[in-house]
Amino acid sequence: MRQPDNLLGIVAACALCSTPVVAGEYSPIALIVRPADYVGAVYTAPPRDGATHIFFEGEAVTLEIALVNQGSAFETLVTKEESPPEALDLRLTRGVDVLLESVLVSRSPQLVGPAGSRAAFWTGRIDLAPGERVQIRLGVRQEDLAPGVYMLEVRTSLTDASGRPMKPQGSRYQFEVRSMSDDDRCEVAGRQAERARLTGRHAEAKAWVSQMLSANPRSFVAYSILGDIAEAAGERAEALRNYELAISILRENGDAQFSRYRGPADLDDALSALRDKTRRVQGRP
Repeated sequence: MRQPDNLLGIVAACALCSTPVVAGEYSPIALIVRPADYVGAVYTAPPRDGATHIFFEGEAVTLEIALVNQGSAFETLVTKEESPPEALDLRLTRGVDVLLESVLVSRSPQLVGPAGSRAAFWTGRIDLAPGERVQIRLGVRQEDLAPGVYMLEVRTSLTDASGRPMKPQGSRYQFEVRSMSDDDRCEVAGRQAERARLTGRHAEAKAWVSQMLSANPRSFVAYSILGDIAEAAGERAEALRNYELAISILRENGDAQFSRYRGPADLDDALSALRDKTRRVQGRP
């Protein structure tokens, strides 16, 4: 489990490919479904039955559709429909059950590129530089999500200026909704803490960290988050103290819940990320 800078992991990996792509058949603009701002997982068992991500009951399931120009030249996305909901055919299933009208589509897409993001005006044609993408947010009604494994399939009639359909690189996304057990309390609190930290709500993040430590007093992730909060506040000594404590816990195999669900590669990744943080607050390369 490769961990980015925040140790709970904002997962940016694309969903599983859904359709074999024949060279020249599709547009260089690819359609990819993936979780938006996903945080986790550290302290819970891996997803089951082919799912790629885990959400807990009551946790917001927010996804995004990315229409990405993977070519080396400018491409034009032709948008004939009035808004994104009309351009997309969405099918959410749980086993043999089809959940109609459970997926909510934003009518305010964003154009995202190296310079940042801005509103994408759905006015017939959207020009995309190489690497740029149109991003459309999706939400799933929480009241429709009983525990289980779900499949979201996305189809579209959108084309590029040459009439080629979007490349369905990741048009199927499978996720699990899981009931929270007592053993999941640290995981769920950690997700809330990291979301609060990432949006600058540091007092709230600290309150969630307290819940993490109540559930798992040797949670290295809890101390890493406290270090991140202190570093953001310019409290370098406090940040270093927390990062070093997190490293010490991992070196001593003191976080039993982490060891239960994660392997040696995950341990190495977590230690490497923490060492990078200590070097950063010390001003060392």
